[in-house]
Amino acid sequence: MNKRLVKARRILEAQTEIDRLAGWTLIELQRQLETIEEHRHRLIAFSETEPAFYGLSADAVMRRLEALQKSDAALRAEIRAQTEKRLAERARMRGAEAIAAALEADQRRQEEQLRLMEVIEASVSEVASASSKPIGSS
Repeated sequence: MNKRLVKARRILEAQTEIDRLAGWTLIELQRQLETIEEHRHRLIAFSETEPAFYGLSADAVMRRLEALQKSDAALRAEIRAQTEKRLAERARMRGAEAIAAALEADQRRQEEQLRLMEVIEASVSEVASASSKPIGSS
């Protein structure tokens, strides 16, 4: 196998791993966002159902809701950035796949040409050895 093909396969392997990690990172960020949203919903539900909510605890819950809102916004921005990064990694991976496929096809063509040359040389050798035999001898 030629060196370029080996290198292209290693690059493709690395790009595939990078894409996989970017996907897991994105999943983790989305899980964190779901946790924040769930926590916010629980706080809102608590504030609506708790009659003694007013007063000092209301201020604390409002501050917590504001903090959750800021975390939510920051996390959504991070998810957008991670999504863009993953799309870029996917594009690189597709490029590496195309290069590896082209090099593999080139390798196959070279191997087929070599086999064809061997068959042609063997045929020429048979014809040459057959023509050097005297007529009538088998």
